[in-house]
Amino acid sequence: MIKLRKSPPWRVLGVAALLVFGGGISYWVLARKPSENAAVVGSRLVPQDALMAVSVSTAPDRWQQLDGYGTPDSQKLFQDRLTQLQDRLLKESGYNYRADIQPWVGDRITVALLPPSPITPDRPTEADKIQVDFATVFVLPVKNLNRARQLANGEETAPAWTERTYKGITIRERESDEMHYSMALVDRNFVVVTTDPVAIDRAIDAYKQNASIASMPGYNRAWSNLNVANPFIYAFVNVPAALESAAETSTRSIDVEALANVETQGIATAVTLENDGIRLQSLSWLDSDSQTTFDVEGNSPPTTIDRLPAETQLAIAGSNLNRIWQDYLQNAQANPLLPLDVGWLRTALQQTVGIDLDSELLSWMTGEFAFAIVPTLDEEDVMFPQALVLMVQVGDRNAAESFFRKLDRAVAEKYEFNIEEREVEGFPVVHWDTRRKGLDVSHGWVDNGVAFFSVGVPVTSRLLPQPSESLARTSLFQEVVPRQPDPSNGLFFVNLTDSQGETNLFLPRFPDDRQAIVDAIDSIGVRAGILDERSSRYDIFVKISSEK
Repeated sequence: MIKLRKSPPWRVLGVAALLVFGGGISYWVLARKPSENAAVVGSRLVPQDALMAVSVSTAPDRWQQLDGYGTPDSQKLFQDRLTQLQDRLLKESGYNYRADIQPWVGDRITVALLPPSPITPDRPTEADKIQVDFATVFVLPVKNLNRARQLANGEETAPAWTERTYKGITIRERESDEMHYSMALVDRNFVVVTTDPVAIDRAIDAYKQNASIASMPGYNRAWSNLNVANPFIYAFVNVPAALESAAETSTRSIDVEALANVETQGIATAVTLENDGIRLQSLSWLDSDSQTTFDVEGNSPPTTIDRLPAETQLAIAGSNLNRIWQDYLQNAQANPLLPLDVGWLRTALQQTVGIDLDSELLSWMTGEFAFAIVPTLDEEDVMFPQALVLMVQVGDRNAAESFFRKLDRAVAEKYEFNIEEREVEGFPVVHWDTRRKGLDVSHGWVDNGVAFFSVGVPVTSRLLPQPSESLARTSLFQEVVPRQPDPSNGLFFVNLTDSQGETNLFLPRFPDDRQAIVDAIDSIGVRAGILDERSSRYDIFVKISSEK
């Protein structure tokens, strides 16, 4: 039986962020020459079990543009990290990028991350030969064959290299206390470098046996659908392999059967550098035989975002919280990257106010929704400088009203809050008197079918009636939140420029190196939508600070 899923798999964004940003940026080092129109150059040399592959432009003007982003602190941090990584990768090899690589390398360099190799009879079994960690594969396209041959055949001076042959290809290797290098010239078109001797054999096997990521179902179609010309980066995440790897080190129990049946197969991302920021255009796809498909007809942009005031700092809008929750429950069994402890949330709600999360709360949340953080407009010292706001288009108003009545009784009896009924701009509102300055709790209806609940500074007068100057009408929102995909069914927005400070609840102060990165970002916008019954599109724009 085929199951329809209306919401795109938001969980994949977590994987993409962790692997593309956490892994991809750290490998932006072997680069600096002009550009070529191919997604993941040398992908035929990347085995199908690779966790990810990142193909980076070597064009000098792209790197100069990247160097100019952000604040002086973030620029210095970025350059320091790149220098450290470059030293670690190249210094021990005896090579220098400008002298030994730049003269012959092509327009892009691809980096792939492989899981540890299985131990089999045809693989080395000596203790010092067994791969116990992830291996990195670098694929460097050859632009100048003669210069590349000098490197691959050892005509340049480099100490302590040995040679062996694997399936007709000569492999040169060097090992130090800190790093192992294997290198080969493949079909005169690519120089392949790996950090593990088994990994280069796996790359050659993938190439000769047509068992690379390039032959994975959906891979080439994804790049064709994205159709982004000459971006700075192409990135591919192998979702099943990435989740399996994360599960091996997870402290949370993972359902082995659920992990084996993960239906999202991959994420393809194109990263483009623009004058004021970085744009990521991503596509994820399901297995062609997946039991789950997306509801294309339910692909419509949420209108609840129009009900949020212009000063809103963070907003998430979408459709059908109940279905998203059910998807989350299903996918949490196989995804160790999902942070929310389902059992804790259910127990906490039951113990504090006696509410059943699934049957009494989420069951009627079947329409559009918006979650927002709205700041105070007053400068006075308050306990909570923002308000958390949830708006939901309800599928069953009677069930929603029954929930609110039960919740009001519970907090009145258990916590002795005074429950007051008020009128705001002609709208009936229920207010909890918590006897704490700056902690306002209110709920009501913004129209006949949309309920709201707010906690924090008082904001009801800014929600009722619908604000004429809404968040969606602000120039920053329209600039940052992508216009594609269209149609869409979900979006995310955060304004980091107005959300700094020690009293900020949702964005605390980070250690200096991480704070430098946060300070370099002005705002982030995301729009998500369904392309067809088995593929979803996510566009992300990160607006970078122009501070010099």
